[in-house]
Amino acid sequence: MSGDRSTIYLSIGNNMFDLSKETTSFNCEKCGRSHKVKLVDVTAGRTVSCACGARIKLVDHNGSVRKSVRDVNAGYKKLEDAIKKLNRR
Repeated sequence: MSGDRSTIYLSIGNNMFDLSKETTSFNCEKCGRSHKVKLVDVTAGRTVSCACGARIKLVDHNGSVRKSVRDVNAGYKKLEDAIKKLNRR
């Protein structure tokens, strides 16, 4: 099938994936209540208040969450660039 071309269309555009906006969950150590937070909250070291009165400090040990977010976002950016390049052909 020489000469045949497939066209790949994927709309990423301004809606580029950002892992830091994704959520994760954890349970309060005092009462067990479940809490959802965005990864950006973890990397920022925010404190979550539980209904039981506990205050939970989010800690990104060794910056591993920040590094993972950066690496995944960079991978998606490369994918977006590659798809744009294919679509220009």
